[in-house]
Amino acid sequence: MIKRPSADKYHRKDQSRYTRRIPTGVAALDKALAGGLTKGLILLAATPGAGKTTLANQIADNIASRGEDVLFVSTEVTAKDLEDKFVSRRTFLRSERKWGLSVNQLDNETEIERMSQEIFDFQAKCADEMERELQTFSCVDNDSDNGTEVEWTVENIRKLIKTEWIDQGKHAPVVFIDYLQFLPSSTPDKQDFDIIKAQVKALKKMSTDFDIPVVLISALTRDSYNDPITLNSFKGSGSIEYTADIILALQYDGVGKKGWDYLKARSAFPRKMELQILKARRGDSSASILLDYYSAYEYFEETQASTEIIETPTNSRLITTGSGRTSNQPNRKKQQVKNSLAKEEKSDPKQKSFENREFNLDKSPAAMMAKMKAKADEMKAMQAMCGF
Repeated sequence: MIKRPSADKYHRKDQSRYTRRIPTGVAALDKALAGGLTKGLILLAATPGAGKTTLANQIADNIASRGEDVLFVSTEVTAKDLEDKFVSRRTFLRSERKWGLSVNQLDNETEIERMSQEIFDFQAKCADEMERELQTFSCVDNDSDNGTEVEWTVENIRKLIKTEWIDQGKHAPVVFIDYLQFLPSSTPDKQDFDIIKAQVKALKKMSTDFDIPVVLISALTRDSYNDPITLNSFKGSGSIEYTADIILALQYDGVGKKGWDYLKARSAFPRKMELQILKARRGDSSASILLDYYSAYEYFEETQASTEIIETPTNSRLITTGSGRTSNQPNRKKQQVKNSLAKEEKSDPKQKSFENREFNLDKSPAAMMAKMKAKADEMKAMQAMCGF
């Protein structure tokens, strides 16, 4: 059907005009995306072990905790693994980040048996809190249910959403899929390239049909392990970067720079990470967000980051800054010096900033000749003193 431009919605202030945005709970990311996730395909990519499942799990946790329905499709870890991440994160946060219980401590018989009653009760309270806060979180994995194994193809995910949400009169959930390269296909006889292309296209259509964000985790090519992630880093098909509405790259801060060491970066606690926005149809496609990754407790925290709008006469630019790193922003050294001098001037009115200081020099020819003569007389006097 042919559609023509209409000014009608611009004369209204109601829900029919607004784009639905769902905050991720990562403040700088929400700022860069103009409020949060919108309907469309959101790609989250990282190398193995960088924390892509944990970050997706944390964002899903944040969204569900605010009452939004979430469906997490896991092709790699089990629903129990995701629960352990939820609880581990809460033990760390409830202790005011002073200590926590790792996933290994939460499911290890020896560790559990030697817990003090106080610590055991504490982790149980964190689990109760998880259950209470995540009433709207649902997960499906590859574990068989009642002896019947379900392959979570895109078609089966669509059927599940229709049955459990749409047919029940509820809005479809925000969908997380972990991850693309393990997602089963209804046409396994095709080449991997064609399968991934078809799945990405089908997931994009699902996001449009159900008016929801679909967050898709993706693996990267091996070339990306020691270099910054780019749009060429995605594994499987060039259609990925063209189809996605938002592309997020999670990588070690400083990767690819001289002196950067993978083992050192991975063993750091917390790990210094960077979430780079490589593409955003709505938002800033060049923002860089610094994160501390407390891998033992499944938690990402912004590194004292601040997000501000840098305005120029021709445009407004969103810049996310963090300690030690900026993204596409001007050097603020001069501005910091100016601000410092301005403060001094304010506290002491007699103190003038350097650039406003007045120099009343007489640069007339007569004055300059007089100065040169004075210098010559000074030199003669010094020579006489030295016996020359």
